[in-house]
Amino acid sequence: MATNKDTIVDVRSVVEATSTDDADAPLYQVESLCMRCGENGTTRFLLTSIPHFRKILLSAFECPHCGERNNEVQFAGELQPRGCRYQLDFPSGDQKMLNRHVVKSETATIKKQ
Repeated sequence: MATNKDTIVDVRSVVEATSTDDADAPLYQVESLCMRCGENGTTRFLLTSIPHFRKILLSAFECPHCGERNNEVQFAGELQPRGCRYQLDFPSGDQKMLNRHVVKSETATIKKQ
């Protein structure tokens, strides 16, 4: 996988981007070490905002040498000033409704009643 040197930026730029309110944050790309084979791979960072929640930093690593891949979601910025409550009601026999991915903060709770 060929890397364009113009698109590789220092990780410090990603951290600085978390303090801005720019909704069109760019995709950052950094060369990083693969923990599986020891060769260099590519990590991509994207700062995005979840409305009424907070900013999150999405990172995706890929090694072209051994095929190792890794994805992470990290919290960035601060929580929104107000909390909110969401309630989901569904028929008790519908188990497919429980197969969901949920992004929540450290202080959020999920209750099954």
